[in-house]
Amino acid sequence: MKRRLFLILALVCCLAILGSSTAFGAPKKVAWVPSVIGIPFFALESEGFKEAFKDFGYDLIYLGPEKGTPEEETEIINNLIIQKVDGIDLVPTDPEALNTICKKAKDAGIKMIENGSRNMKGNVNISTIIFPPDDVGKILMDMGGNLIKFQGEFAILSAAATSTGQNDWIAGMKKEFADSKYSKMKWVTTAYGDDLREKSYNEAVGLLRSYPNLKLIISPTTVGIAAAAAAVTDAGAVGKVLVTGLGLPSEMAAYIKNGACPVAALWSPIDLGYFNAYVMHNLLTGQITGKAGEKFKAGRLGNYTIAEDGIVFFQRIFKFDKSNIADWENRL
Repeated sequence: MKRRLFLILALVCCLAILGSSTAFGAPKKVAWVPSVIGIPFFALESEGFKEAFKDFGYDLIYLGPEKGTPEEETEIINNLIIQKVDGIDLVPTDPEALNTICKKAKDAGIKMIENGSRNMKGNVNISTIIFPPDDVGKILMDMGGNLIKFQGEFAILSAAATSTGQNDWIAGMKKEFADSKYSKMKWVTTAYGDDLREKSYNEAVGLLRSYPNLKLIISPTTVGIAAAAAAVTDAGAVGKVLVTGLGLPSEMAAYIKNGACPVAALWSPIDLGYFNAYVMHNLLTGQITGKAGEKFKAGRLGNYTIAEDGIVFFQRIFKFDKSNIADWENRL
């Protein structure tokens, strides 16, 4: 009798251990695939993934396209399918071009998160949006308008023309721009640097040359804002042309201090990665599926609720200028 009881207890213990994600077997593997590799923002976002995954015992695969093309990203995702990873969190270079490969991954049982955009409904499980696009657009236009006292010419320096997240924010800017308080401002053009440093810098230089009356460049991308501030500084146009947008404090500190970029905004990329890691964990453990109304906890960031179409909003943003750049430049 005692022997039988011992065997039963031993079997129960073994099943409990085998039920964990990492015991006596490979840990779950999750791939974090940004739209282009080598960008500090995405590198910091990976740190947030790592922080959360330590608690879950998951392995993180961090890789992305070198040139930021959908062809490269398609090949990466296809290889991840072959590797039979458990989940993929990607910032799509071109959602339309990536729908087919993402459907293939989802059909293979891989949990899919579209990070930063929302155009792949049905081919991903959840879309994580940093902030409601119209709200981002309002913040960007308000910062820019205040810098030039709501008068004069301005241009936008974006990432890729196919970037859904960037285009959503620019659409939000257009809605805000329709307000009468911007009636004395002129939106001269939108340029695209593809989130490549050299191309973004060259596009900014082109804006300065093409529009001699330009007073402002707004860039909704960390690569673009740094490139624009560098171009303005190098051209000796600090004070004549102002720069604002979404930037990393560590990259923008010098330009905040020299006046090229008096104010910028951002969210913590580390927290964003941590948030996405928790969304993935909740998907992998079946606590959420992507249905509207589902609730989950994202660790130290608190509670979230999934909205319509499988969207969940991160909703954390801050501004930095000369008054607080010292508090942020060594943190992000």
